[in-house]
Amino acid sequence: MDAAIIARKLAEGRSSDLNKWAADYNGDGKVTALDCSEIARFLAKLSIIEHTTAPNENKTETTKTTVKLKEPNKKNYDLNKFSGIKKYVNDCIKYKAAAEYGITKIIYDDTVDPWDGYSWNVPAEYIPNIEYYKEHNDTILPANIRNTPEELVKNSYTKLYMMVEEEKASLMIHHGYSEKEVKEIISTYYDITVTWKELGGGNYQLYIMW
Repeated sequence: MDAAIIARKLAEGRSSDLNKWAADYNGDGKVTALDCSEIARFLAKLSIIEHTTAPNENKTETTKTTVKLKEPNKKNYDLNKFSGIKKYVNDCIKYKAAAEYGITKIIYDDTVDPWDGYSWNVPAEYIPNIEYYKEHNDTILPANIRNTPEELVKNSYTKLYMMVEEEKASLMIHHGYSEKEVKEIISTYYDITVTWKELGGGNYQLYIMW
């Protein structure tokens, strides 16, 4: 199995996957996140960069970085329907991740459990049906409501920035990577998972996760 996958699984601490993918790379007799550090550093120094395009049925999109990226134009989407809003926001996330941070692999999957080993900040709350939310979810509305496409996109861009900056700081401070190494590691081996969790009544939570 590709060492990059091993490194990612170790970094995320998904214990259910360790037996299948982990390797005692640093030879200390244990399989821990330290092995992730050794694997990633080795690959970064060799400058092994491999971009793969996954089939559509896996709900994965890989952005080609050989062409100049353009931010999606909201005029090209039917923003009167949720499907159009969702498509617009998803495309903006894909654009920003690739153009700003070099992250080209985006996984769109509304079936994943955000609590299953993923890393994320507070989700955006898309709640156009406030009465339904108060009746079926909570009488107190959440603070992070974003009910327009523009608000959802702006919030998503902020989330991406925070995620990348937190990861950069962790890799540089705790693992001793240079800024150049960190940029290469993130752009080459990291992917982002986007999931819209239905709350009922046309309301959703938008998670952007490692």
